[in-house]
Amino acid sequence: MKKGLLLLAFLLVGLMLFSGCAEEAQTADDHYDQDHSHDEEITAFEIIDRRAEEVTAYVHGDHWHGSLPIVLEGENISLGAYVEEMLLDGDHHALGVALAEGAEEGIVSFDFHCDHVYIIGEQEGETKVLFQFIHDGDVEYVTPPIKVVVGHDHGHDHDHDHGEDPYEWSGIFSFDEGSYIMEFKDSGDPSVEMAFMPDEGDRDHSDHMAYHVWEEEMQQLSTQDTFEVELFSGYRLELNPEGTDISFIIAEDGEYLLYLEHMPWEFNLKIYDVNGLEVAPKDEVEY
Repeated sequence: MKKGLLLLAFLLVGLMLFSGCAEEAQTADDHYDQDHSHDEEITAFEIIDRRAEEVTAYVHGDHWHGSLPIVLEGENISLGAYVEEMLLDGDHHALGVALAEGAEEGIVSFDFHCDHVYIIGEQEGETKVLFQFIHDGDVEYVTPPIKVVVGHDHGHDHDHDHGEDPYEWSGIFSFDEGSYIMEFKDSGDPSVEMAFMPDEGDRDHSDHMAYHVWEEEMQQLSTQDTFEVELFSGYRLELNPEGTDISFIIAEDGEYLLYLEHMPWEFNLKIYDVNGLEVAPKDEVEY
């Protein structure tokens, strides 16, 4: 009789462990095909930066608002999730993460802990990942891909060892969600390159990451375009000698760092909101 009870207890414990953490096996693939998910019933998916104890990005339709924290090479970020306002508990509901299809390999690796995951920085660069909502071992929802950036800790030394910086100026803008107009007036330059970064309170590190944005191919902009700002992305705008206006969209309130190839006063650059009010930069730095 006692042996039977012990065996029953052992089976119950094993069943609990299987229903809780066994889902990790679902997330172990290097890449994941989103076509295998059943995502029609999930309407709210938020990623939590567990170190800051706040939501860092959330799914809106087929894209993300916000961004993942930068991962330092050799270190990790710890992420949890709210799904339909439910904090994943790691028991019957777990979080998975995998490389998006076609994403750059070798930049990050993963460690799974049922209710949260670690993204580990293996080498400098950027790639794309997607997150999975796992219910009792079955992947029930897969998010759109989201960019993850791995940087190197240079001991907060502004000397990037890359030579001359590709940008001459940066400034911090407080943007609310909505539409804006960037106005470039008289200019002798045929184009200008720019990059948007999150203000994370470490300007030297942001400067370094901006340098690497310039190493990637710039997105071409036309004055007929209205573009939604993507963090860690670079843009090249063709300029008209008599002046150029271009509209852009901010998806989420926040502090944004704008890096410019040239000084803003070379163009008499101004940024206006939809009400025609100027949004002025602060904490400007010349390089």
